Amino acid sequence: VIIAYNPCDWRLEGCVVTGGRGEGQGGGGIDVQQGRVVLQRCRISQNAGLQGGGVRVAGAALVDASDCLFVDNSAEGIGGGAAFANRGGTLVLRRCTFTGNRGKHGSALLAGRGGFGGRINATNCLFAKEQVGLVVAVHGEGQLTLRHSVIAKLAEMVSEGVVVGDGVVEREVPLRLEAPRYGPLFTAQLRGLGTSDEDSIDTDLYKRERGSVLVGAVA
Repeated sequence: VIIAYNPCDWRLEGCVVTGGRGEGQGGGGIDVQQGRVVLQRCRISQNAGLQGGGVRVAGAALVDASDCLFVDNSAEGIGGGAAFANRGGTLVLRRCTFTGNRGKHGSALLAGRGGFGGRINATNCLFAKEQVGLVVAVHGEGQLTLRHSVIAKLAEMVSEGVVVGDGVVEREVPLRLEAPRYGPLFTAQLRGLGTSDEDSIDTDLYKRERGSVLVGAVA
């Protein structure tokens, strides 16, 4: 859907990126290899690629995503169903929700090899009960840090090499199928989790006031 191979500085807010098909190494929804792309309150869904079905970031590039939903994206190669970073690319994720993404090595996230490896920093993210398999992974020189996030089973869903930082909680959290869709079905499971060290946490994916749920895209 979106390819940035030349230097860029873009901001997408409240957008739906869906139905894309990545060429080459991947990046079905968004494929960034130079510059910066900021995603805020976006929905990345039903995209496919060899790696990084939803988003691939590689080379001298940064993707900064906050309050975004990654759902039903797929990687047909090594992995990174929702997102893949390699060759020095950096992906920053804050308050994002992952559900239904597919990939052999990192059904949600994969930091891969090539150059200095890819770097992924995920904070206050929710990997829902419906996000299955090896969910968060690194390959080769990749670097991935997970902080203040929720995932069902650390031992089964996080690969060796992933840095599990402060505030990572094991909890199986189902998501709502009716409005507000993709919010936690039982909000009490997440109440009080996460950190509040940022100013930009007042609204969720749907621009509603967040209350006390600081993990994931939907309060």
